[in-house]
Amino acid sequence: MGCPSSKMCLSPPCAATRREEALKQHKTLSQELVSLRGELVAASSACEKLEKARTDLQTAYQEFVQKLNQQHQTDRTELENRLKDLYTAECEKLQSIYIEEAEKYKTQLQEQFDNLNAAHETT
Repeated sequence: MGCPSSKMCLSPPCAATRREEALKQHKTLSQELVSLRGELVAASSACEKLEKARTDLQTAYQEFVQKLNQQHQTDRTELENRLKDLYTAECEKLQSIYIEEAEKYKTQLQEQFDNLNAAHETT
């Protein structure tokens, strides 16, 4: 039975070799664990920064939407007032035209009446 092929060899040279390999593997895995912990810390930090940025953006977005809604309401109120003013002015204009036309027809009818009355008296 030879040492190289036996995994359970207890002879001091074999045990020392296995121990060295186990220590190397332990050291490598420890370094990898330290590296992974560092990456985890960096990832956690980045995640916190992203979360804060997301919260800041959400707050800014909500403020923007609120300002936009206020501006929309202001614009809407101004447009309603302008429309009311235009409607009032148009109504006054049409009423004025109607009164002028009514006066014109009244004058024409009065002239026709006077002419008919004069013609009737002559006959």
